[in-house]
Amino acid sequence: MCLVEEKLLRIMVEKAGDEIKELFGFNGLNTPMTYDLSHLKLCFGHYGGDDEWEKYFEKDRDYLTSQVTRQPGKGIVFCKPGEAIDSSFGTLEQIWKTVDWYSIISSMMLQYPNLYADISYIIHNDNIFPLLIATMKNPVLRSRVLFGTDFYVVRNHKSDKEMLADLEAALSEDELDMIGRINPRQFLKDAPNEHVLLQPVI
Repeated sequence: MCLVEEKLLRIMVEKAGDEIKELFGFNGLNTPMTYDLSHLKLCFGHYGGDDEWEKYFEKDRDYLTSQVTRQPGKGIVFCKPGEAIDSSFGTLEQIWKTVDWYSIISSMMLQYPNLYADISYIIHNDNIFPLLIATMKNPVLRSRVLFGTDFYVVRNHKSDKEMLADLEAALSEDELDMIGRINPRQFLKDAPNEHVLLQPVI
């Protein structure tokens, strides 16, 4: 969050040296910086982990966890527009301590256009497939999921052939194409050069 949310990044930059402050165009804690990292592409490994996907199922009456399905366009609201910087910390701390990583990562991908998550390792667990199928129904999330196996670690659970067969049984050919070819290409496309990584805040 500190990388992709300008007002949180601003707090980190305030604590840095003058060279970093100058790099970002820091003009005080209450003034948006000239540059941020909004174009930085990030991939959340293992989409939080299969244990976190199972936690998502267990917390079926939790208000924050349910935001991914109640508000499929944005998920959990981390920082309210116009909210003072220090006001966000209480909400963020509560989310960090109580919410599963599936909900957090999904919400971040819904709100920040350059965030992705891979499903490596977790595809050995048959219990995640219903949630993966539901995830692929969300038009934004389906464009941000990346295929992965975590070979050779996952080989302790299943063979590559078995994992592929399970995945092919769970997802459509179009969905497999999205996570295995289209999304990775988009993730790697237009990788920012060092001179364009910092973008003016709009």
